[in-house]
Amino acid sequence: MNTEKKKILVVEDEHIIAMEIQDRLEDLGYHVTDTVGSKQAAIQSAETNPPDLVLMDIMLGNETGGLDAAEYIHVHFDIPVVFLTAYSDKKTLARAKQAEPYGYILKPLDEREVSTAVEISLYKHEMEKQLKAHKEWLSTTLKSIGDAVITTDRWGSVVSLNPSAEKLTGWSQQDAIGLSVNKVFRITNDNETEWVKDPVGIVLDTGESVSLTNNTLLITKKGDKIAIDDNAAPIRDDHGNLNGVVLVFRNVEDKKQLDEQLRQASKMQAIGTLAGGIAHDFNNILTAIRGNTELILPELKQMPVIHQFIQEIQDSVDQAAELTRKLLLFSCSKPFSFETLDLNTLIENMTDLIFRLIGDQIQFKKVLLPELSSIKADRDTLEQILLNLSMNARDAMPKGGTLTIRTKHVTISESQSRMHAEARPGHFVCLSISDTGVGMNKKILERIFEPFFTTKKHGKGTGLGLAVIFGIVKEHRGWIEVRSKPSEGSTFDIYLEAIPKKPDLAAQTDLPIQALRGNGERILFIEDETKVRTFMEKTLSKSNFVTFAAANAKEAMEIFERENGNFDLIFSDVELPDESGVALAEKILKIKPNIHILLTSGYPGYSTKWADIQKKAYPFLEKPYSLVTLLQKIRLAMSKHQNE
Repeated sequence: MNTEKKKILVVEDEHIIAMEIQDRLEDLGYHVTDTVGSKQAAIQSAETNPPDLVLMDIMLGNETGGLDAAEYIHVHFDIPVVFLTAYSDKKTLARAKQAEPYGYILKPLDEREVSTAVEISLYKHEMEKQLKAHKEWLSTTLKSIGDAVITTDRWGSVVSLNPSAEKLTGWSQQDAIGLSVNKVFRITNDNETEWVKDPVGIVLDTGESVSLTNNTLLITKKGDKIAIDDNAAPIRDDHGNLNGVVLVFRNVEDKKQLDEQLRQASKMQAIGTLAGGIAHDFNNILTAIRGNTELILPELKQMPVIHQFIQEIQDSVDQAAELTRKLLLFSCSKPFSFETLDLNTLIENMTDLIFRLIGDQIQFKKVLLPELSSIKADRDTLEQILLNLSMNARDAMPKGGTLTIRTKHVTISESQSRMHAEARPGHFVCLSISDTGVGMNKKILERIFEPFFTTKKHGKGTGLGLAVIFGIVKEHRGWIEVRSKPSEGSTFDIYLEAIPKKPDLAAQTDLPIQALRGNGERILFIEDETKVRTFMEKTLSKSNFVTFAAANAKEAMEIFERENGNFDLIFSDVELPDESGVALAEKILKIKPNIHILLTSGYPGYSTKWADIQKKAYPFLEKPYSLVTLLQKIRLAMSKHQNE
């Protein structure tokens, strides 16, 4: 017998009997915490000095006060009670059962009966405590699991649902318990042509675990459909008997959407890779065509018909170059290249494309502030913002409406800057894109810049457009403010820092070619495309430069060494067959630090050296280029000190 000095409270209103019980208990090795004779005293003693067990006389003062005390102590303190009674009639026993006693000891007391009843009661209570703790642990675990869990009995009736299962199915545990699992957990396939056999039924039939296919939809209590995956497993007792099924499932709606968006992103990346791969060669061809047409045109002034044909060829080259640039823009493949821009001019140049995008049902208005300050920005990504927001506006106005693009000056004070996390005091140019469409509620507004969040139907959008715009504006050290209400349209205000207008030599395309001609400066030109190399030799020679041409870096170094480094400018393509133009420039600069560098490429973002070009601020000319632009860039490059 393992007593371990268990503490016992004796409740007996006959003092002599109470002393006798105390003596016997102590002889048996128990510790008696107190002996009391009333209901109130029993409750007070149990509360102030909790025992492990209470021996309670049913009759206290000729009344059944012991029953009331026992019920209170059991409910409030979770202490087991063993009744002492000299009564064994049915009425008294029935009343005693309501107090949920752990045992009975009949008077007069027998020492062995007392010991047996006490030990059994203590053991029973300890087992109940362990079982209760285990149930609480299990309940807490189920509640903490992110996946939804439903358990059933051996007949497929619901036994429990954890909170995640309640949330997904729409059924509360209270309403679901006892129902057939088929009513609570209704599933179909994603094309909704046939019902899917419930996994619980399969487990009950076979005794084996089972998983659902990836195209399963859960039909909630309200009738909504949610994409899920799940598995069901048998619940067995210690003897291997099947007692029920545990069903674990989760919402994979976001995962399906993410998978689709990742596939879409992969497609865009593939387009970007393809575009980048062909842009360099394609722009080389365009450069040669455009350059040669520019050389021919002045010779054809007396032949207007042929002159017009050549001019149309040149215009087509410009359209092809723009098409390539737009392809790279939509594939998000071009790097940032900041320059001083007039936002009004950029919007005017985009007008025709925006008209084509939004369609005839939507009216397009421009409210552009005259004499707008310049901004330092990347032209291509600003065009991407205009296109994306215009397309979003179009989608928000399926029955037609008005798209308005505005520009204005805004001065932000210190106090005003505190109203937006990204804002700061200063002078800004504000680009506003407004629509009269369906608008957005507060909940949607809070999430519109989250990656992969979209309100469009499945397959109609990736949820990346506004996230990309947010990143572009942040890269420009600006910020976006959005105003919208349901049925009242939306307005996106983009704030970009204003800068004073300064003359930009590169933008002065109206300068005559004669003013840009050289004065015998020596240029080493490196280009692997034969047609471009031939054109450049002719063009630079005609423009009064002394030109040496090489097809690769090795040839260039041989020419450089043969001429003892006597060059004013190294003009090289970034992508060469043997090494990059950047690496070649660095080699030459080590030999002749003050030599001028000009780099060119049909697609700068395709080169892994673009970061180095930006970091070292090498002058750069993007293909295809006009003759005037070429001469301007050469002039600028030779006025720049490499050690700046």
